[in-house]
Amino acid sequence: TNHYSHVLLTLLLKDVFNKNDAKIINVASEAHNFSNYEEKLLTSFPKECSQFKEDIDSGMKGHLIAYGNTKLANIYFTKYLQDLSLEDSYKHLHAFSLHPGGVNTEISSRYADSCCAKFTFYLIYPFFWYFSKTETGGAQTTLHLCYTKNSDLINGGYYDNCEIGKLNKIVQRNDLCSFLNKETMRIISPHLEN
Repeated sequence: TNHYSHVLLTLLLKDVFNKNDAKIINVASEAHNFSNYEEKLLTSFPKECSQFKEDIDSGMKGHLIAYGNTKLANIYFTKYLQDLSLEDSYKHLHAFSLHPGGVNTEISSRYADSCCAKFTFYLIYPFFWYFSKTETGGAQTTLHLCYTKNSDLINGGYYDNCEIGKLNKIVQRNDLCSFLNKETMRIISPHLEN
Protein backbone atom coordinates (compact mmCIF):
# COMPACT_ATOMS: atom_id res chain seq x y z
CA THR A 1 0.00 0.00 0.00
CA ASN A 2 2.96 2.35 0.55
CA HIS A 3 3.73 2.08 -3.17
CA TYR A 4 0.95 0.61 -5.33
CA SER A 5 -1.87 2.68 -3.83
CA HIS A 6 0.01 5.95 -4.38
CA VAL A 7 0.88 5.05 -7.97
CA LEU A 8 -2.65 3.93 -8.77
CA LEU A 9 -4.30 7.00 -7.26
CA THR A 10 -1.89 9.37 -9.01
CA LEU A 11 -2.34 7.73 -12.40
CA LEU A 12 -6.12 7.67 -12.06
CA LEU A 13 -6.02 11.43 -11.39
CA LYS A 14 -3.23 12.46 -13.77
CA ASP A 15 -5.63 13.73 -16.44
CA VAL A 16 -7.61 15.95 -14.05
CA PHE A 17 -4.71 17.92 -12.57
CA ASN A 18 -4.46 21.62 -13.35
CA LYS A 19 -3.46 21.78 -17.03
CA ASN A 20 -1.31 24.87 -16.51
CA ASP A 21 0.83 23.93 -13.55
CA ALA A 22 0.25 20.67 -11.66
CA LYS A 23 2.24 19.44 -8.69
CA ILE A 24 2.59 15.89 -7.34
CA ILE A 25 4.40 15.39 -4.04
CA ASN A 26 5.45 11.90 -2.94
CA VAL A 27 6.39 11.47 0.70
CA ALA A 28 9.44 9.23 0.54
CA SER A 29 12.01 8.94 3.31
CA GLU A 30 15.66 8.73 4.14
CA ALA A 31 14.71 5.14 4.97
CA HIS A 32 15.26 4.42 1.26
CA ASN A 33 18.87 3.88 2.39
CA PHE A 34 17.74 0.62 4.04
CA SER A 35 16.33 -0.85 0.82
CA ASN A 36 17.63 -4.23 -0.29
CA TYR A 37 16.41 -3.75 -3.88
CA GLU A 38 19.99 -3.49 -5.12
CA GLU A 39 20.54 -7.17 -4.32
CA LYS A 40 17.05 -8.55 -4.80
CA LEU A 41 14.75 -6.46 -6.99
CA LEU A 42 15.53 -7.99 -10.37
CA THR A 43 15.35 -11.56 -9.06
CA SER A 44 12.48 -11.51 -6.56
CA PHE A 45 9.84 -9.05 -7.75
CA PRO A 46 6.92 -9.19 -7.39
CA LYS A 47 7.16 -11.01 -4.11
CA GLU A 48 4.62 -13.58 -3.11
CA CYS A 49 2.44 -12.86 -0.07
CA SER A 50 4.36 -15.46 1.92
CA GLN A 51 7.62 -13.57 1.27
CA PHE A 52 6.07 -10.32 2.54
CA LYS A 53 4.91 -12.15 5.67
CA GLU A 54 8.38 -13.64 6.14
CA ASP A 55 9.96 -10.15 5.85
CA ILE A 56 7.49 -8.61 8.28
CA ASP A 57 7.81 -11.51 10.74
CA SER A 58 11.60 -11.26 10.71
CA GLY A 59 11.49 -8.45 13.26
CA MET A 60 12.49 -4.82 13.22
CA LYS A 61 15.18 -5.29 10.55
CA GLY A 62 12.66 -6.88 8.19
CA HIS A 63 10.21 -4.03 8.80
CA LEU A 64 12.91 -1.46 8.13
CA ILE A 65 13.93 -3.13 4.86
CA ALA A 66 10.31 -3.48 3.69
CA TYR A 67 9.63 0.16 4.57
CA GLY A 68 12.87 1.27 2.90
CA ASN A 69 11.91 -0.61 -0.27
CA THR A 70 8.57 1.19 -0.46
CA LYS A 71 10.22 4.57 0.09
CA LEU A 72 12.76 3.87 -2.65
CA ALA A 73 9.81 2.90 -4.84
CA ASN A 74 8.23 6.32 -4.08
CA ILE A 75 11.42 8.00 -5.34
CA TYR A 76 11.50 5.79 -8.45
CA PHE A 77 7.87 6.67 -9.15
CA THR A 78 8.75 10.36 -8.88
CA LYS A 79 11.39 9.76 -11.56
CA TYR A 80 8.69 8.05 -13.67
CA LEU A 81 6.48 11.14 -13.34
CA GLN A 82 9.43 13.37 -14.22
CA ASP A 83 9.87 11.36 -17.44
CA LEU A 84 6.11 11.52 -18.08
CA SER A 85 6.31 15.32 -17.89
CA LEU A 86 8.55 15.28 -20.99
CA GLU A 87 5.54 14.17 -23.08
CA ASP A 88 3.52 16.97 -24.67
CA SER A 89 0.30 15.87 -22.93
CA TYR A 90 1.88 16.12 -19.47
CA LYS A 91 4.29 19.06 -19.69
CA HIS A 92 2.23 20.72 -16.96
CA LEU A 93 3.11 17.97 -14.42
CA HIS A 94 5.86 18.51 -11.86
CA ALA A 95 6.76 15.77 -9.39
CA PHE A 96 8.80 15.89 -6.21
CA SER A 97 9.66 13.50 -3.41
CA LEU A 98 10.71 14.36 0.10
CA HIS A 99 12.02 13.18 3.43
CA PRO A 100 9.86 14.65 6.22
CA GLY A 101 12.51 13.93 8.85
CA GLY A 102 12.36 11.65 11.85
CA VAL A 103 8.90 12.52 13.11
CA ASN A 104 7.78 11.37 16.55
CA THR A 105 4.53 9.55 15.78
CA GLU A 106 2.99 6.24 16.83
CA ILE A 107 4.76 4.50 13.93
CA SER A 108 7.90 4.63 16.07
CA SER A 109 6.54 1.88 18.33
CA ARG A 110 4.14 0.10 15.97
CA TYR A 111 6.42 -2.84 15.25
CA ALA A 112 8.08 -3.20 18.63
CA ASP A 113 6.08 -6.31 19.45
CA SER A 114 8.69 -8.93 20.25
CA CYS A 115 10.55 -8.90 23.56
CA CYS A 116 13.87 -8.05 21.85
CA ALA A 117 12.26 -5.34 19.69
CA LYS A 118 10.59 -3.78 22.74
CA PHE A 119 13.87 -3.75 24.64
CA THR A 120 15.66 -2.13 21.66
CA PHE A 121 12.83 0.35 21.16
CA TYR A 122 12.77 1.50 24.78
CA LEU A 123 16.56 1.71 24.83
CA ILE A 124 16.74 3.87 21.69
CA TYR A 125 13.47 5.82 21.97
CA PRO A 126 14.72 8.49 24.43
CA PHE A 127 17.44 9.45 21.94
CA PHE A 128 14.99 9.37 19.03
CA TRP A 129 12.50 11.49 20.99
CA TYR A 130 15.16 14.10 21.74
CA PHE A 131 16.25 14.46 18.10
CA SER A 132 12.92 13.86 16.36
CA LYS A 133 10.54 16.41 14.91
CA THR A 134 6.98 17.13 15.93
CA GLU A 135 4.22 16.51 13.38
CA THR A 136 4.28 20.24 12.59
CA GLY A 137 8.04 20.16 12.08
CA GLY A 138 7.74 17.09 9.89
CA ALA A 139 5.22 18.85 7.64
CA GLN A 140 7.50 21.78 6.80
CA THR A 141 9.18 20.30 3.70
CA THR A 142 5.81 19.20 2.34
CA LEU A 143 4.42 22.71 2.91
CA HIS A 144 7.52 24.22 1.32
CA LEU A 145 6.94 22.15 -1.82
CA CYS A 146 3.21 22.98 -1.81
CA TYR A 147 3.70 26.73 -1.62
CA THR A 148 6.87 27.22 -3.70
CA LYS A 149 6.41 27.90 -7.41
CA ASN A 150 7.23 24.90 -9.58
CA SER A 151 9.67 27.06 -11.53
CA ASP A 152 11.70 27.53 -8.32
CA LEU A 153 11.93 23.77 -7.68
CA ILE A 154 13.73 20.96 -9.49
CA ASN A 155 11.28 18.66 -11.28
CA GLY A 156 11.91 15.12 -10.03
CA GLY A 157 13.90 16.48 -7.09
CA TYR A 158 14.16 14.87 -3.66
CA TYR A 159 13.86 17.41 -0.85
CA ASP A 160 14.94 17.27 2.77
CA ASN A 161 14.61 20.19 5.21
CA CYS A 162 13.17 22.35 2.42
CA GLU A 163 16.18 21.93 0.12
CA ILE A 164 17.55 19.33 -2.28
CA GLY A 165 18.44 16.27 -0.24
CA LYS A 166 21.10 13.62 -0.53
CA LEU A 167 20.06 10.38 -2.20
CA ASN A 168 21.57 6.92 -1.90
CA LYS A 169 23.50 5.77 -4.98
CA ILE A 170 20.82 3.11 -5.61
CA VAL A 171 18.52 5.91 -6.82
CA GLN A 172 20.85 6.35 -9.80
CA ARG A 173 20.32 2.72 -10.87
CA ASN A 174 18.22 3.36 -13.97
CA ASP A 175 17.90 -0.37 -14.60
CA LEU A 176 16.25 -0.90 -11.20
CA CYS A 177 14.08 2.20 -11.59
CA SER A 178 12.91 1.15 -15.04
CA PHE A 179 12.28 -2.43 -13.92
CA LEU A 180 10.30 -1.44 -10.84
CA ASN A 181 8.18 1.08 -12.74
CA LYS A 182 7.44 -1.37 -15.59
CA GLU A 183 6.49 -4.14 -13.17
CA THR A 184 4.36 -1.73 -11.13
CA MET A 185 2.49 -0.65 -14.29
CA ARG A 186 1.99 -4.28 -15.28
CA ILE A 187 0.50 -5.10 -11.88
CA ILE A 188 -1.82 -2.09 -11.61
CA SER A 189 -2.79 -1.81 -15.30
CA PRO A 190 -6.00 -3.88 -14.88
CA HIS A 191 -7.19 -1.29 -12.35
CA LEU A 192 -6.45 1.60 -14.70
CA GLU A 193 -8.61 0.14 -17.46
CA ASN A 194 -11.83 0.14 -15.41
